[in-house]
Amino acid sequence: MPLLNFSSFRDDLRLTTWLLVGACLQSLLVLSFPRYVALLPAALVLGARFFVSLLRTQGLIHNPGTDGVYPGRATAMIPLEDGSYPEKAGDHGIVLFIVSTRSSHALGRFAPGYIAAGAYFEAMLTEAERNNVQWGYLGKTSCLIATDDEASNTLVWLTYWKTVDQLHDFARGGPHQAGWEWYSSVAKKYSYIGIGHEMYSVPKGHWENIYSNLRPFGMGQIKHFDYSRKLVEGKNQDNHFVSPVTAAKGSTWRSMLSRMGQVEKA
Repeated sequence: MPLLNFSSFRDDLRLTTWLLVGACLQSLLVLSFPRYVALLPAALVLGARFFVSLLRTQGLIHNPGTDGVYPGRATAMIPLEDGSYPEKAGDHGIVLFIVSTRSSHALGRFAPGYIAAGAYFEAMLTEAERNNVQWGYLGKTSCLIATDDEASNTLVWLTYWKTVDQLHDFARGGPHQAGWEWYSSVAKKYSYIGIGHEMYSVPKGHWENIYSNLRPFGMGQIKHFDYSRKLVEGKNQDNHFVSPVTAAKGSTWRSMLSRMGQVEKA
């Protein structure tokens, strides 16, 4: 996930800036064409969006907002090596590694050096995914964007790993070392580029999750390699992964404690 891409571009500028850009474009149309022609594009786009929303609300056309939604109650687990699910919830430990970055420059993510930082970060993720078995890398969430700034340029990712040792080995590997050496060499020059992480090692029986009529997020987005398939040099050759999401039915999934595999308090 690069630090600068089209999907997050809208968050690099303030809302008032986008409104002013739109006002300027509309003014150019008014100056260049007859009034009814200048107003037509905005009216057509707005009308089309309203009509499509109405059709989706009535169930007459597909609503993309429902894509990936798991109906009913579901939970995310760590499948066993053969791809099956463990009988007890929270039966494995897990490592949560939170990565964050922010640009305090007046140009936000358009500041010098920020795209280069994104390239190093993307290289790290590519390596983690390519050799996920070796590094114990389970996956990450989509990018989370903080909303406490007018221009939301604080980016956060939740990443999941099997063990602290494997995460530490990854940190000592090529792509991460290259990224860290680059950042150390430009930290004073690009002092507006901030990075940080938090790491939590959670033992088995001390984590749980639940989703209800929701597109699974967090642990629900990670991938689990099916070890029963052939491995060549530690890589998943046929790209067969097992979804961590399964229906949360029965007493095992009734409460927070039961989902952690612990005994309910009286």
